[in-house]
Amino acid sequence: MLRTFKVLRAFLLGDPTLRASAAQTAAKAALYVAIREAKISKMELARRLHCDEKEVRCLLDPRHPSKLPRIESALAAVGQKLAVGLQAAV
Repeated sequence: MLRTFKVLRAFLLGDPTLRASAAQTAAKAALYVAIREAKISKMELARRLHCDEKEVRCLLDPRHPSKLPRIESALAAVGQKLAVGLQAAV
């Protein structure tokens, strides 16, 4: 997971080699934090989602284009809910 954190940090600092929507990256970062707080492994999350650990690794990888509904499912599996907000541009 340390590698995932480093990639997320690189994205947030503006690394042009990483391409993903801001919402997707924020959702993946939220999933990473939720997994750490729940103190569960990627293998345990995969078991809860009834999928392979490789899919969980892809969900955490900011370079991989995951769909938001699947990230929402993963967050629900660790007891969290994704909320997206809208603010007026200043």
